[in-house]
Amino acid sequence: MFNALKTTGSEVTTGSGGQTKFNRRKQKLPKVHCIDAACVGEVNQLKFHTTQDLAAICKGQGGRQKAAVNKYGYPIRYNPLKPIKGGNSGD
Repeated sequence: MFNALKTTGSEVTTGSGGQTKFNRRKQKLPKVHCIDAACVGEVNQLKFHTTQDLAAICKGQGGRQKAAVNKYGYPIRYNPLKPIKGGNSGD
């Protein structure tokens, strides 16, 4: 990947996990994934506006089943595909 990025003509630098750990410890920050991501490379000072990281929840976009069926396979109700509860997937 490094060689492929070099061929684009952009400036590419590499680093190690040791540099990230050094930056994090120098600023007395806890070892959290989001803070480690901010400490990669040459970092002089970090200023955080919040100490709470983003909590994202993955939810399904609805089933593809057209109708709910009983134990014999006969449809008992039809499921609307979209919108469900006032929202579409991607909202």
